[in-house]
Amino acid sequence: MSRLVDSPNAVAPFGPLLVPELKKVVENVQFEDIRDVALSALQALTKALGHADVEAAMSAIMREEAEKAEAEQRRIEEALN
Repeated sequence: MSRLVDSPNAVAPFGPLLVPELKKVVENVQFEDIRDVALSALQALTKALGHADVEAAMSAIMREEAEKAEAEQRRIEEALN
């Protein structure tokens, strides 16, 4: 995974999309070879995003997404008033 991009900054915007999907593959795919590649990519992405482990990455992503949703909700409420 990390060999496909020049720097971690290039991947960072896609972290919220990629981490959950790679985690699903690691947990649900029957083929060991595919799981191993997905796990390797997930670990590389997690490290590139600056997190200690996958769970820390998931927590950070969920927190960031919740903050974005709350900000958007406030913006909508302000526009309606």
